[in-house]
Amino acid sequence: MPGDAIDPLEAFSPFSHEEWGRLKRYRDRAKGLFGCAFIQQSQTQWALSAGVGQPMVSEIKAGEERDLDQALMLFRPLWLREESAGFWQVQAMVKRHAHQKGTAGGRVAISYVKTYAKALNTLLSEAQSIGLREQRINAKGEIVAEEDVVPGRVFDDFLYGRYFHEDEERIKRIGDWPPSDAQRFIFLTSLKRVAGVFTRFAGIPEAILREPALRADS
Repeated sequence: MPGDAIDPLEAFSPFSHEEWGRLKRYRDRAKGLFGCAFIQQSQTQWALSAGVGQPMVSEIKAGEERDLDQALMLFRPLWLREESAGFWQVQAMVKRHAHQKGTAGGRVAISYVKTYAKALNTLLSEAQSIGLREQRINAKGEIVAEEDVVPGRVFDDFLYGRYFHEDEERIKRIGDWPPSDAQRFIFLTSLKRVAGVFTRFAGIPEAILREPALRADS
């Protein structure tokens, strides 16, 4: 666990009652996400096949849709930036307490926490990892612009165009349901990778929660 490399008593200033609750909620939600059927199943697979004289057949093996729906219910409060016990706010809170401590251990903790946000940015921004390009065509049918599509764009299009909200611009990009298998595969694999970052980061709140002395009201 990542928290095992940090001495919480050396690294962090005390947390308020409300902050302690946020750490607990993050830890419990991350554990729930890690244990759900969609995350625990074998790796998502995408296969293309065709018989002689037959059209290409595309198939994604990713488990049951109900398992995906359950995973997304657990994932949503961890992902949304406005959630007080989500990843973004909890990691910022942990860094703030490490900074307030002002010790070498605090500086180590800050560097550890930063690796998780960096990992998310990397896995969602590397266009070459998926090889998709988007073309814009004018009324004459001419290509006027072309750009790489990063995994994060596809990931957000599904979250906010299909599952969390119904943003019309995002719906246009992924198409009428069902979307292309290429986009769906990118979304499903990205979801598992982001969930992996969230569950690994949970080791830091877990390490803090093992130290009652870090509760300001203890």
